[in-house]
Amino acid sequence: MKNTALKITEGVCYINIGKSNLIFNLTDLNGNQLAWLRPAILKFKGSKQRFSAFAMEQTINVLVKRIILLKIVKLNIVFSGFFKRWIGKAIVKSFVKQKIELVSFK
Repeated sequence: MKNTALKITEGVCYINIGKSNLIFNLTDLNGNQLAWLRPAILKFKGSKQRFSAFAMEQTINVLVKRIILLKIVKLNIVFSGFFKRWIGKAIVKSFVKQKIELVSFK
């Protein structure tokens, strides 16, 4: 019997921006969670560190490694929470820098 695992080529990254934290949740198009990450897991403490450009870039680097392992080539981004424009721009720049094809933003 052959392994008939589904190949996931497109995913959705939900980014929840709180007043003191940032949470990345990666799902497939059906909403099944594939990975989640936040800067605090990478030992960035305090809201000033968590929202620094360096912390966001490092967190996205770890997330991109997971995306590559899952062989996802297209990504939709959905922002929610306490949105600040500069945070969104920094996040999008980091994904583009990693050469992930971004399909849509909401």
